[in-house]
Amino acid sequence: VFMQAPAAVALLKGEKLTFDIANSRYLALIGKKDSIIGKPLREALPEMEEETHLIFEKVYRTGQSFVADEYEATLDRLGRQERKGYFSFVVEPMKDLAGKTDAVLIFGYEVTEQVTARREKERLTSKLQEALHSRDDFMAIASHEFKNPITSLILQLQLTKKRIQTELGQASSAEKLIDKSIEETNRLAGLVENLLD
Repeated sequence: VFMQAPAAVALLKGEKLTFDIANSRYLALIGKKDSIIGKPLREALPEMEEETHLIFEKVYRTGQSFVADEYEATLDRLGRQERKGYFSFVVEPMKDLAGKTDAVLIFGYEVTEQVTARREKERLTSKLQEALHSRDDFMAIASHEFKNPITSLILQLQLTKKRIQTELGQASSAEKLIDKSIEETNRLAGLVENLLD
């Protein structure tokens, strides 16, 4: 059953945590061959981080399970360059009939791709939030810079129209030009309003 499990599984027996079983997924995960079977953990995996050795030893010594989610570790896989990875796993004490721990069972998965993808998503989300904030700041400034001159222009045209009406007392071609200018400026103000909202 352990050998066919769709996860990395190993059984370490005795105080020295000697490898008794290690399925192909476990061997691939740690970058070793089945020659580790029969060897104590510290001899089989001397490159393993001390903290990880201590976790396995503590589970054996105390009989208390250890559960890790996205545990960070550096692995040297078959002599290839060391690589940091993330792992979710359980180290479970196995007890004999008297209730004494005589082995530990390791069951886990590498979750490096999921952690990396989530962190990249978080990074991109943060950059997107920054970009949206910058856009909002730009739009607020642009709105002020565009709307104020247009409003001022409309007011100046309306005042000029009133002055022409007062001075000439009748409709003139200048008044028609000013009406057309006011109409076009209002249209421009509408376009700016739509653009900035």
